[in-house]
Amino acid sequence: MDITNILFVCTGNTCRSPMAAALFLKLLEEKGLKDKYNVLSAGIFAREGMKASREAVEAMKKENIDLNDHLSQPVYPDLVKDADLILAMTGEHKEILLDRFPEAENKIFTLMEYAGIEGEIYDPFGRGQEEYFKTAGQLKESLQMVIERLLSEAEEDKEGDLK
Repeated sequence: MDITNILFVCTGNTCRSPMAAALFLKLLEEKGLKDKYNVLSAGIFAREGMKASREAVEAMKKENIDLNDHLSQPVYPDLVKDADLILAMTGEHKEILLDRFPEAENKIFTLMEYAGIEGEIYDPFGRGQEEYFKTAGQLKESLQMVIERLLSEAEEDKEGDLK
């Protein structure tokens, strides 16, 4: 069984991308798919070893997810090389990743682009707890669409292999 490596990327890896990774894992678990994916997060300008923001931890508590053990990491070449799919929170993040890692062009998308939704996952940093709850809701909706797309593509691949 192939394991798909998915990397979520934001700016500092203390808010959006760790929330996205944690929510994605929870949604996968609910569908019995957690063992098919390796999910990581990183930040374009992240410092190594920073904890998730207090507000991100609180937003995830509402989803019964414990983000207290998260430690940030920067995006580095091996993470990009090993990822099958890289989902950035904004178009700017995507552009920076494409600039730094042009060889990974075919696997870098914004999260909402990959989900088939217009827009971006905006940064709640410094805007209060309510914005983190909104971001978590936006992430959850987008991630559900990502899972649907991944399942659909896996089904198409299976049908293609049978032909």
